Amino acid sequence: MGFHFSVEVDGLSGKGRFQEVSGLEVQVETETIKEGGVTDYDFRIPTRTKYGNITLKRGVFADNSDLADWAQDVAWTPRSAGSLKKRDVTITLLNHDGDPIMIWTVYDAFPTKYAITPLNSMENSIAYETIELCYREFFAYRSN
Repeated sequence: MGFHFSVEVDGLSGKGRFQEVSGLEVQVETETIKEGGVTDYDFRIPTRTKYGNITLKRGVFADNSDLADWAQDVAWTPRSAGSLKKRDVTITLLNHDGDPIMIWTVYDAFPTKYAITPLNSMENSIAYETIELCYREFFAYRSN
């Protein structure tokens, strides 16, 4: 049995139905300090928090794609102050009854890549669109 989840992008219509969400990760970079009197080990201190990019993947539908429109707006809009359309994204993991188990809220996301799977007339396969999002940070919440 697969995971059940939903994805909501602020300002885009409805909940997105995606086959896959990947890249939700956080890493704390460290700096190594060598103390003069202590030679047994090095001290490692946290310096910067780094977030990965999120990739959303879903089938291409006959109707218009809000994701494609958003990616085009970001790609083709000149970069003047405040013109970048950043959006918050909510990813909710659901149990078998559809109740939330875990919620990740991603802040200030914007597209950095949009792609369609290769179109091959020799294969009988579904066309997928993927969008990669860069973001400022995310927070995870357990649903009670």
